[in-house]
Amino acid sequence: MRLTRFVLCTAAIVAGGSACGQGFTPEEAVKRMQLPPGFTAKIVACEPMIRQPVSIEFDNRGRLWVLQYLQYPNPAGLKAVKQDEYLRTIWDRVPEPPPKGPKGADRLTICYDPDENGRFRKSKDFVTGLNLASGFCIGNGGVYVVQPPYLLFYPDKNEDDVPDGDPEVLLSGFGMEDSHAYANSLQLGPDGWLYGAQGSTVTAKIANPANPKEVIEFQQGIWRYHPKTKRFELFAEGGGNIWGLDFDKHGQMIAGTNFGGVAMMHVVQGGYYVKNWTKHGALHNPHAYGFFEHVPYTGFKGGHVTCGGIIYQGGAYPKEYEDQYIAGNLLSNAIYWHKMEPNGSTFKAHFGGDLLVSNDTWFRPVDLTLGPDGSVYVADWYDKRAAHLDPIDNWDKTNGRVYKIEYQGTKPVPPFDLRTKTSAELVELLKHPNAWWRRQARQLLGERKVSSVRRNLRPLIENETGDVALEALWVWYSLLSWDYSFPAEHNKKWIDPYPNKVSTHPNEYVRAWEIRLRGRLNDDHDYLNEKSPIVLAYTLSAMKRINEYDDNNTGNSIDTLLDKMGVVNSINLNPTAKRDTFLPLMLWWTIEPLTRKDRLSPLRVVQSIKDHGVASNLIVRNATRIVTESEPENLDLLLDFTEKSGDSWMTKSMVEGIDQGINPSSLYGRIVRHKLISVYQKYPDLPAARRVLAKIGYGPALNALLEILINSKATKNDRQQAVDALRSICSPLTLARIKEQLPNVHGDEIVIGFL
Repeated sequence: MRLTRFVLCTAAIVAGGSACGQGFTPEEAVKRMQLPPGFTAKIVACEPMIRQPVSIEFDNRGRLWVLQYLQYPNPAGLKAVKQDEYLRTIWDRVPEPPPKGPKGADRLTICYDPDENGRFRKSKDFVTGLNLASGFCIGNGGVYVVQPPYLLFYPDKNEDDVPDGDPEVLLSGFGMEDSHAYANSLQLGPDGWLYGAQGSTVTAKIANPANPKEVIEFQQGIWRYHPKTKRFELFAEGGGNIWGLDFDKHGQMIAGTNFGGVAMMHVVQGGYYVKNWTKHGALHNPHAYGFFEHVPYTGFKGGHVTCGGIIYQGGAYPKEYEDQYIAGNLLSNAIYWHKMEPNGSTFKAHFGGDLLVSNDTWFRPVDLTLGPDGSVYVADWYDKRAAHLDPIDNWDKTNGRVYKIEYQGTKPVPPFDLRTKTSAELVELLKHPNAWWRRQARQLLGERKVSSVRRNLRPLIENETGDVALEALWVWYSLLSWDYSFPAEHNKKWIDPYPNKVSTHPNEYVRAWEIRLRGRLNDDHDYLNEKSPIVLAYTLSAMKRINEYDDNNTGNSIDTLLDKMGVVNSINLNPTAKRDTFLPLMLWWTIEPLTRKDRLSPLRVVQSIKDHGVASNLIVRNATRIVTESEPENLDLLLDFTEKSGDSWMTKSMVEGIDQGINPSSLYGRIVRHKLISVYQKYPDLPAARRVLAKIGYGPALNALLEILINSKATKNDRQQAVDALRSICSPLTLARIKEQLPNVHGDEIVIGFL
């Protein structure tokens, strides 16, 4: 379920585009809409049947479920104690979960019985009294609802549209400070995990039910929960104020954003992403030493909030729309589509075109979903306000709409009930051109767990080369009763006999997902010559997860480390990895957990490789990590290792890392200072060595930096690096000495800037 971003911004809101009217009836609003030739917009639900729709999803009978966010913006029954400049609010207490907690106005409604035009004539509520419920997802014999601070599950095993009892509290601890950044966008992924997002101006602190001692804290990011093992994980950290996520046909995740000039994030497992650092704080791993940006984008149009997006996989639109990102642009009152292109292990994108221009400043497309007919359905919040820049609740809660964007020739889907299909018939639906049917079939097969269906899946996995092989692999995995990808479950038996040719499958996504699903590396895989950046990226993500588990539970022996670093080195030397946007940084994130208990072991292994590749970047970051721990004994060991390495490229890389991590205010002993001076004397022209010695107050190095600073013929980059190093020196006496030595500058901008 993709809950979208409708109130993301904290800056001034300017409604752009060609919107020139407001406050229309549903029928008038449709007439004003402009769409490309062949497309029409139709009303499928509106007030008074539904109001303030914030999330929509079709069930396996073709009924439309709508979450009405009527309680927004403040929770019922709580009092604000404190509020900061961003309207982040501290409440007087943590509410109890339903049904004991305060009852709000939100409700989850089922719309059914469509007329000949697809407009629903009847509706009924599945649950009422929700209190700022910000997302939902149907599956596993009930409905998941996120109502911060809780993730709830309302069981409905007999599917009579009445909860079987009180909801089960699956998770507790999602942030409540700002209701336009609540946890959202619930969706069952192809691997059976329940995925969701959280926005930027709240902080979650969630105790992992599978390991209550493990408390996971984060602001914006993508999280997931395993319905069988009850395990909670932070899938990726960072991003904008995220509302909206979807999976493409290969299981790659795309999420929305409120960053201007870009339209989406490509989210990889274990990734760290850009944040608004000043407002939202640093990444929770202080040793990430880098982050991914949004998908590079050209030709951006509209306001900065891109929300509720889906990767269109419906098969009913012209080919140019297939596998492209369609999303609401909240502030431009429009829906745009975005052309995505593979770029190594990730993507690049550019503006595709207008899909719907509303000409109505109240049109607020907050969520999109794919329907059984292959059309895109749009939840329209419909309000003149787009954000709560003030705490006054003057939102218009009398209206709200859901539209269908239909292409000419689209045939209505006759009434159906997928629950009546046999398992063999559901397997055949894995070949359907509309991803909606494939996803429903996958989910039902996973819930049934009929072991005999494996004989239908095996030939699809072994003999098909296209996307149906991947669909079948996902279902094969869903037949397990545990999460095999988690290292602690590796001793459990995989479903045998396992399909052949998976690790050597011609479809790179099948090879990649086998690594993700099995959670272990293939000992026979030739990572050095693997041509697919996708397979390499999934390998590194799986290794990072394994390494973090081993570090927390079993430790990393040198033999284990050598095995792991052997794989890292093969990827490091792979030409495909060297050219990729994501892989070099993912290499560091993979080995970083290995440095937590034995700081130098990865360096020793990398040294034995004796090949530069991107290894120098790994060494720089590892040395930085050692130094930033502010442990003199580790710095001493690092310097010993540096002197004995005998490789100038390695020494220079380590000095670069020391430069990036060393703290000028720390006190370093005589031996450490002597070793640092020894490195400087050995490499006097190495800028990093000069900066390191200057930072600890070594006179010759300080003088060398000063000479560079006042030398107008030196490169601007060298002079700026000298400025940065000198600024980091905290001693007032040292700074006074520096200023005394500077001559009259006569307009030199760099020196003036330093002074």
